[in-house]
Amino acid sequence: MPNTAEILQKSKGGVKVLERFKEGVEVNHKNTATEEDKNKNRQEAIEDSVSNDISISKDRFLDHIRKKGSEKYTDIAQKVEQIDFSNAHPRNNTFMNELAFAGASMTEGFLEVFNIEKDTAVQKYQDQIQIIETKKDNQPSQYSVGTFQKGKLKKLSPDFDNRKELEKKLDASLERQRKEQEEKMNRKKDQQQEITQTISLERQKEN
Repeated sequence: MPNTAEILQKSKGGVKVLERFKEGVEVNHKNTATEEDKNKNRQEAIEDSVSNDISISKDRFLDHIRKKGSEKYTDIAQKVEQIDFSNAHPRNNTFMNELAFAGASMTEGFLEVFNIEKDTAVQKYQDQIQIIETKKDNQPSQYSVGTFQKGKLKKLSPDFDNRKELEKKLDASLERQRKEQEEKMNRKKDQQQEITQTISLERQKEN
């Protein structure tokens, strides 16, 4: 039974909800947060996490500028040769200052490339089916399977008290799906071969 302090905390909306996703992504919500607020928090946490692993090479940057058809490509290419891209990231102030010094178009072009890579990484992360841990204050953690659809979290299972039990169920389900997909591909291949053989036999008869 909750004590007086816990009751007061809940009445004031002070209960916190912690969500843990794959690859160390953690999100804290207020208990009173709307689902829209929660999805916004999740999106920001995922973007922040995947951004840490994004590295833009000099060639990738120049390829983006070239594909844009920029009239300044030659000038930009010459300036880029003087800039160290070993730690090319918006959070690297030294690097960003070098870009800004070389010209506004350099900074804009780099941020465009970075955001393209970030959006791709976020989408790849959100496409995963994963086990999500949810914990309210000092209560035991609950575990569920979920994924993201159009930036919104979608739960694919009820809550479980035991993570290992859920992992076994998820692994079995994914393995079953893999086998079904493999069988489907094999059936399609057999159908294609049958069609090819039938058409070949009909052509032989015509000749």
